Amino acid sequence: MVKLICSDCNGVLDHVNHDYSQTGYYNTKESGFELYSKINKIIFESRYLNKSWMVNELSFEEMNLILSNKLNVEKEYLDKVLIQSIKEIKWNWDLINLYQKYRQQGIKVIITTDNMDIFSKIAIPYNNFDEYFDKIFNSADIKLLKIENDYQFFNDISNEYGLNTSEILIIDDNKKTIKETEKIGYKTFLYNSKTCNNFENWFENNRI
Repeated sequence: MVKLICSDCNGVLDHVNHDYSQTGYYNTKESGFELYSKINKIIFESRYLNKSWMVNELSFEEMNLILSNKLNVEKEYLDKVLIQSIKEIKWNWDLINLYQKYRQQGIKVIITTDNMDIFSKIAIPYNNFDEYFDKIFNSADIKLLKIENDYQFFNDISNEYGLNTSEILIIDDNKKTIKETEKIGYKTFLYNSKTCNNFENWFENNRI
């Protein structure tokens, strides 16, 4: 029986369709998609920047200093854009509200995300996520990505809650994460734009 749901963030709680043309880190109504595209290219084409930020080896201030030098844009402006962009993100409230139904039934629901320090600093308090989730595990806070050390990220959660892997449901949009955690014994659901509408029915048939 599922006693704990581990919900991914990006691709599940936001940007289910992976369309970042309107919102996303550094993408605001004011700054536009062009700045986002340039920043995204710098961060994700680097071997180190993205991971370093997600395990808090770099703070968002340090990242913005690097980006400022590369793009010749004031760091203060990048700080402002990043914070505003997070406030403009459209969240998957249909799923978040569904989670509240499960919480009322005694199932704990937590966020498990490979994310940056700015998510904990801005997104969580701005959206009152502490009220909607029993706990939030952000890689930047625990300095560990999901895939590292044979999914120690999830195994530590299993130990913390004293649950068997079969009692934990991992909801994620990453096929590799789903495939490999299922091998370990976790229940899994691959969440994306094609499967999201089927989740509630799937859960009712697979929660036990």
